[in-house]
Amino acid sequence: MHFQVETTIFAFVIYSTIISLISLSLFKSSAPYYFSNAFDSFFTIFKIFSGDGFSDVVAEIETHSSIQFIYFTKFYFVFIVFTGSILGLSLINSIFIDQMNQMAEKNDEKELSEIAKLRKEIAELKEMQEEVLRKLGEKG
Repeated sequence: MHFQVETTIFAFVIYSTIISLISLSLFKSSAPYYFSNAFDSFFTIFKIFSGDGFSDVVAEIETHSSIQFIYFTKFYFVFIVFTGSILGLSLINSIFIDQMNQMAEKNDEKELSEIAKLRKEIAELKEMQEEVLRKLGEKG
């Protein structure tokens, strides 16, 4: 199951990197504060995925772009927020929650198994105690 988590995170990082590089080439001249280099672009895209600063980035691009490019920009970032936030981060979050639930279930099963072993040992000890008491009663 760890493979699923690692693969999903790796795929999300690759997706984020690709989107960051595309965004860098599209918005470097319109919003150099957010897209001056690959690292800044990746950081900006990650912030947008997490829901932080979406409107600030779009507003910065609006001040330095044509009206047609602004419409494209808004559509582009809505797509980015949908795919990155809603699908990407939510998917990763659900996989982590599923993993945690499975771990809890395994722990519960292990604890129940240990309790069953302890009950069996207690029953065996009771039988031994009764046998010892019976032998002591026969001698006494």
